Amino acid sequence: MYPELIRVGGITIGSYRFMAALAFAVGATLAYRRALREGLDLRSLFWLAPLVLVSAFAGGRLLFIAVNARMYMGDPAEAVQFWRGGFVGYGGLLGIAVIVLYVKYVAKMPVWPIADAIAPAIPAGIAIYRIGCFMAGCCYGAATSLPWGVRFPVGLPAEGPHLPLIAGTPGVPEAVPRHPTQLYEALFGVVLFAAIWWIANRTRRRDGVILCIVLGAYAQWRFLVETIRDDPRGQLLLQLGPQVRSRLVWVETSLSEYLASHPADHYVWLSTSQIVSGVLVLGSLLFIHRRLSAARRHS
Repeated sequence: MYPELIRVGGITIGSYRFMAALAFAVGATLAYRRALREGLDLRSLFWLAPLVLVSAFAGGRLLFIAVNARMYMGDPAEAVQFWRGGFVGYGGLLGIAVIVLYVKYVAKMPVWPIADAIAPAIPAGIAIYRIGCFMAGCCYGAATSLPWGVRFPVGLPAEGPHLPLIAGTPGVPEAVPRHPTQLYEALFGVVLFAAIWWIANRTRRRDGVILCIVLGAYAQWRFLVETIRDDPRGQLLLQLGPQVRSRLVWVETSLSEYLASHPADHYVWLSTSQIVSGVLVLGSLLFIHRRLSAARRHS
């Protein structure tokens, strides 16, 4: 992995933060170009990108703190030290809420045409962002025997969205190949971007359906990818079996490590991202159904 992209003197540019910044820059450029192409007033939307950047950053950090609350109980001041610890990608959804509020109450423009115009920028940003995760060696998957398995370095990377990674001697590759789940998400981001760009160019719908297709499709993929993630993060685990009374626990370590030390006959678990994904899928489907039903009534 390449957690450090560039080092000049005492200044280090980490790959994770660089790719995150690049993802935002590319996403913002695509969104503004798309808005210009559709004849929207860019002057009224000038402050939208900076507001989305700040709100997505804050949302990702707040969700990380919520998921890892126990880690900050001993030293609450560490929670505001954003350069330590990490972020949860789904917290960036706060940026969408800011878009709605800004467009509706500040720019005083129709919300859904703008939301659909910038929708293709979301999967493009996800694709670039997840490459940064791969370079940093975080957000990795479970062990696999597949030929494309990756041996991630153990120890702590220079930076990344999760503090505790694979235990061991820092910098030494792990012996067990793992699913490159970051690349699975990056590849899906590219495919989803191409599909949504094609759809957006061939439909006149601007009533929020395109945005919901993006959110719903990504949420479904994220839910599946989460089943083979194995990095330390918050997840709800239900243990069942004759030797173990049914109990629901919150796991903050690697799932494989927890299961090895807490054997049971049956497990049912959901990560934080799977819970959010389920809500997004359901909400997107209901929204799309409502819009299509309204369109049929007026046709």
